[in-house]
Amino acid sequence: MAKPVLLVTRKLPEAIEARASRDYDAKLNPRDEPWSTDGAEIARRAKEAGAVGVFGAAGDQLNAACIKALPDSVKVIATFSVGFDHIDIATAKARGITVVNTPEVLSFATAETAFTLMLMAARRAGEGSGWSAPGSGRAGRRPSCWA
Repeated sequence: MAKPVLLVTRKLPEAIEARASRDYDAKLNPRDEPWSTDGAEIARRAKEAGAVGVFGAAGDQLNAACIKALPDSVKVIATFSVGFDHIDIATAKARGITVVNTPEVLSFATAETAFTLMLMAARRAGEGSGWSAPGSGRAGRRPSCWA
């Protein structure tokens, strides 16, 4: 039995592309060409491939026009992102296309970034970085420079 065709719109991490190729007849975008500027290229490639799924990412224009142009074979749109505001959910639902995302995947990264920013603000790390940067003209230290 032939594997279902999965159109992958963006260059993804190697392990993910390998798994997609293992489980599906994955049509990859190895050079990360911008197929998604208006959605028409994604729809065209999905039709050409006979895709049952489209695996996109944030920034892909999976708007109403794109989703309406997808072939009837497409049953699922997956996004390599937490957000899905780049996908017209109502149009996908009207077409009977399931939309999935990756919820909670960035929770720890978001918390870590928040703590990093708090520490940087408390320790004036941004100023220190600029102060000591080559060519800043601020060579040397003075006792009062951080008071």
